[in-house]
Amino acid sequence: GKYILIPALANLDVLIWRMDGIKKAAAEYPGVELITTVEIGTDMSQIYGRIENAYTAHPDVDAFFGTDFFSEPLAKFIKNRNLVGKVKGAVFDITPGILKGLDNGALQVTTDQNPYLQGYYAVMQLYLMIEKGQPGIEINTSSTIVTKANMKRYIDHYGMGQ
Repeated sequence: GKYILIPALANLDVLIWRMDGIKKAAAEYPGVELITTVEIGTDMSQIYGRIENAYTAHPDVDAFFGTDFFSEPLAKFIKNRNLVGKVKGAVFDITPGILKGLDNGALQVTTDQNPYLQGYYAVMQLYLMIEKGQPGIEINTSSTIVTKANMKRYIDHYGMGQ
């Protein structure tokens, strides 16, 4: 099928790397085609409209791939336009809106990146560099692919299961 990338900022290194990974994986499947990349920005009041414009320009799209939590409005767009089951959505990060999108079928997958450990280890490494002269090391803080099937712990964490 055809897909559209929707990064918040198309020139941000980490999002470029994510888009490169998406493109590389997609290239392994015949018939999967990138239609375009649409920078959606970081102003949540404008993102829904940018996604809507991308869909209007490319109504034959089969999937949107968001590269960050700013793509949260994608779930609302797919649900509001009755595109659940027709247009797929994949994003990064965990927010209540993203979890709702997984639950109602507007999104199929997101990636949790363990922001707590990312922050904790950054401070610990800085301390060790300053106080002990220990050079920084690469630490894998893990990530989890989250789908409707395994999202319960996130729903519980955000108190959305009530």
